[in-house]
Amino acid sequence: MSPGEALVELILATCQAAGYEPYANHMPDKPDKAVVVYELATGRLEGRKMRTGEREEHPAVRLVIRSTDASGRTLAASIADLVDATYNFTLSDGQILRVITKSSTIGFSGQENQTRRFMYIQNYRLTLE
Repeated sequence: MSPGEALVELILATCQAAGYEPYANHMPDKPDKAVVVYELATGRLEGRKMRTGEREEHPAVRLVIRSTDASGRTLAASIADLVDATYNFTLSDGQILRVITKSSTIGFSGQENQTRRFMYIQNYRLTLE
């Protein structure tokens, strides 16, 4: 499971309860209320462990919320609260999402030109095992 899909699995119930549909790595034209988790190339690769030579990767993701009004900001805050409380979440494929770290605050990135839908963003860093 990719990092984007992992975060979508975590936030699925929260998004659907607010009337939004979550996606990984692709923003569809419809519905108007959508949440997309994009995988970024700015993750972090830890140095090698002394005994095993193993390296830990912390992938970065960007959460983009598209809404018809300012309610997207409320959903972004709800997701941020969920992320803060998440620790050792077991995913459907057996991976463990150890912790999620916010790497930015919730930002308003404007409105789409033709549809005037609102866009909110926030960046996170994941620790998957």
